[in-house]
Amino acid sequence: MDIRRFADLNSATGSLISLYVDRTAGPSTTVVNELVKSLKSGADEMKRAAAQSIREDIEQIKRVAATADTPGGRSWFLFASNADRIFEHQPLSHCVASSVTVGRRPYLRPLRALPEPIESVLFLVEHPKVSVFRIGDGVTEIGAFESDPGKADYGGFHGYEDAKSTRRAAEETSRAWKDAAAAALETHQKRRLDLVVIAGHKHDLDPFAEHLHSYLEELPTEKIVVDPRTASEPELTQRVRELEPGVARARDEAKIRSVLEAAYQGRPVARGTAAILTAANLGAVDHLVVSGPFAKSGVICDSCGWLARTGDRCPSCDGPYDHIADVVGAAAERVIEHGGRFDQVIVASALDVDGMAALLRFPLPG
Repeated sequence: MDIRRFADLNSATGSLISLYVDRTAGPSTTVVNELVKSLKSGADEMKRAAAQSIREDIEQIKRVAATADTPGGRSWFLFASNADRIFEHQPLSHCVASSVTVGRRPYLRPLRALPEPIESVLFLVEHPKVSVFRIGDGVTEIGAFESDPGKADYGGFHGYEDAKSTRRAAEETSRAWKDAAAAALETHQKRRLDLVVIAGHKHDLDPFAEHLHSYLEELPTEKIVVDPRTASEPELTQRVRELEPGVARARDEAKIRSVLEAAYQGRPVARGTAAILTAANLGAVDHLVVSGPFAKSGVICDSCGWLARTGDRCPSCDGPYDHIADVVGAAAERVIEHGGRFDQVIVASALDVDGMAALLRFPLPG
């Protein structure tokens, strides 16, 4: 999903509603009715223009909720500000926790934290044929590569010719396997793969793996024993999908290691909310990793975007602060605005102690 178009939304009145609905928690109308209660109470404390905008948006939100429970989505979100002529809503194939916030900018952390899809390549080896599929959000056949099997019966008195035929068949098979591996490498170079799966008869799996380019050998590789003549595409796709949680976990663990072990490598890091906010304000964060739903309340400067846990006036420009429910999410936006990277991980680790850590571009002052 391209989040950039939502990141540019801005409400001059501070009435921009960010609403997320988890459809698995119940009918959308029921979930929305609970969420708008806080909107109504919050509107009573706002200026007249913002309060009126929120009340008008509530009615439109209820209309969307009444038709939102259609097949194809596990959750949905919207951004709305009637005063600023903003109304965006979209279904999501992944679950997000139900929530609602109001501010000048959209609350994007639930979208930023959506899991990256696992991209896999599947080789179905059916000697002397190899079919190659890319499996991500959907299934795409990259191609089928087949060699000339040559003569099947090498008996009789023509031993020399039989040996030549056998050698030629082996060379043809090797050529087809190399072509299949090269096609997978090409798709990997265009868009990175996360997993390599080789399926077929047991005696073909290791020999085929020897033809993979070193770039593909570096990826997690799984081998599945199946009868390629009877294995269906849906069955194979399901077998690949079952491997994805393990790949996602390993990917999260690698992200955590990248920030927690950086200090031992002599690289600058920051851990904990206060240090991360300082680093985000200074544009020092190269890679921010947050543990699950870890969040803290805080404040953000209306003028320059400076972040802090508490305060009335911004130390950078002396502008007024706005209170926000999740300053961690705001820090993530700040990091991205400065060209950094944000990841939210779900595996338990030492990162849970501080809630978040970051690899920095330069050490923090003092």
